[in-house]
Amino acid sequence: MRAEPSGTDRRYVYRRVRNLPLCVEEELMATRLERTITVPGQKADVFAYVADFSNAAEWDPGVDSSTRSEDGPLGVGDRYALVVTFGGRSLKTRYETTAYEPTDLVRFEGGTSRFKSIDTITFTEVDAGIEIGYVADFILSFPLNLAEPFLKGRFNALADEALQGLKRVLSG
Repeated sequence: MRAEPSGTDRRYVYRRVRNLPLCVEEELMATRLERTITVPGQKADVFAYVADFSNAAEWDPGVDSSTRSEDGPLGVGDRYALVVTFGGRSLKTRYETTAYEPTDLVRFEGGTSRFKSIDTITFTEVDAGIEIGYVADFILSFPLNLAEPFLKGRFNALADEALQGLKRVLSG
């Protein structure tokens, strides 16, 4: 089953105020992708697997490797080193868990100096299993942000491939 896109044409503005003379304000445009899939399993097990971002290389074909920096229980502040492939290039990225609500929500924020990704993943019990809601905001730095309209299709394809992989792994 294909994950259906929704809201892919929406753009969100992130504002950052810098301590510069005259309080110069910079607007950063983000591309938002939203997907939902339903998988079998117990909510706690599905959450535990997805919330450990070191598993990302098992289900996301765009992730070559993912390593968690901490030992112990998962939670806010966990850091991950990922190697991702984009446009035929391998990029070293860093991510951090910025929200962690056991069995309900996990948020990862990270990227490189050229882009930032904010991935929010929610978990809801439904009759057919566990519904996983995925929202990703991609924020590109200059000059990469100029290519954002051309990259939107690739971002959509990456989201589809990742969630299809996640569904395949969790469906066993």
